[in-house]
Amino acid sequence: MFRIESAGKTSSDRNEGVELFRCVSMFLILVLHILGQGGVIGYSGGHREQFCTAWFLETLGYCSVDCYAVISGFVNKEREFKFSRFVLRWLEVVFWLVVPLAVAKLFFTDNSIEWSLSETFLPLTSKTFWYFNAYALLFPFIPLLNIGLEKIGKRNHLAILTFLFVTTFTLHIFNGGDDFVLGGGYCGMWLIILYVFGAYFRLYGIPKWAKWYVTIPVFLFSSAFAWSMEMHKVDLCNAKIIEKSGSVWSILDRFVNYTSPFIVIMALCLLLFFAQVRIKPKGLRKTVVLLGKCSFGVYLIHVGPIIWDKFMYLRYKEYASFSPCKLVFSVIGTAVILFILFDLLSITRYMIFKYCGINHFIDKTFYGKNLRNNEIADKGE
Repeated sequence: MFRIESAGKTSSDRNEGVELFRCVSMFLILVLHILGQGGVIGYSGGHREQFCTAWFLETLGYCSVDCYAVISGFVNKEREFKFSRFVLRWLEVVFWLVVPLAVAKLFFTDNSIEWSLSETFLPLTSKTFWYFNAYALLFPFIPLLNIGLEKIGKRNHLAILTFLFVTTFTLHIFNGGDDFVLGGGYCGMWLIILYVFGAYFRLYGIPKWAKWYVTIPVFLFSSAFAWSMEMHKVDLCNAKIIEKSGSVWSILDRFVNYTSPFIVIMALCLLLFFAQVRIKPKGLRKTVVLLGKCSFGVYLIHVGPIIWDKFMYLRYKEYASFSPCKLVFSVIGTAVILFILFDLLSITRYMIFKYCGINHFIDKTFYGKNLRNNEIADKGE
């Protein structure tokens, strides 16, 4: 059913392994939010085993956003740039702001639910979806990055990756502060940096050494090391050896961070692994591609103000009192259920746009007679 291809240059066609990677990345984002916004970590502080377990899941989930960013570089390097893609993404964001708000207003009497026209129809004016704001900065640079990276050649591209790894990933851990103004990874510049990494593997192929028995152990070691630094930080603080305002705390605190070298290594290991995955059954392959294509909607649905504030906030705090094994299964099981539910809703939105001709209309508005039928619908990110 599944097989791992030998490493090498990848095809420019849609890669079902990468679409599966999208699904896994979004699943990890849900894990992250169940632990954080859901209250699991916040309520596990008094239970050592539960706290350590929750934070290990948190560390695994922290690579998820970096995963999505390197996927952008991997898939967009060989794709024709079309600004209409961003317009469609904008409409998708607006859709998942309007629909939940409309449903809440119609069926609930909670007066705390507010409707802001500017934030709903101009989502970039707020930070409701910070990743979309960051992506809005990355998007116009995509054609420039693609042309530039192709021109500089493999050796210079590799030198740039090395420079970025040493500076933006590694130096800031020990040098302190936000030296490169990356906002902890919550910004468009961070997505641009990770785009450069993802594009390298699309341009020059998956390295021959990147077998599953290399990438998976490195992924696990990186996550375990970052997690151990987080636990060490807490233990030192509890023992009153360090203070939260001190330099040692700050250094250890940066190991579990979007810009941490260990978190980035985790994301790259998963990219190298999933880019080589091939799914044989045609029906399953199409299903995975569709789920991956619509997976961004999972983020938009559950991070939108209605679900995020009314249904995610402290919803899963009781998991903090479970045994470590039950906690893991509860968090993972909840994330699976939410992913399936929200992705099905996202697919519904996708079908509405497709069969109402919205994708075709937007593409035709931008490109007129040069339109290739349903290209956006079929190949949109």
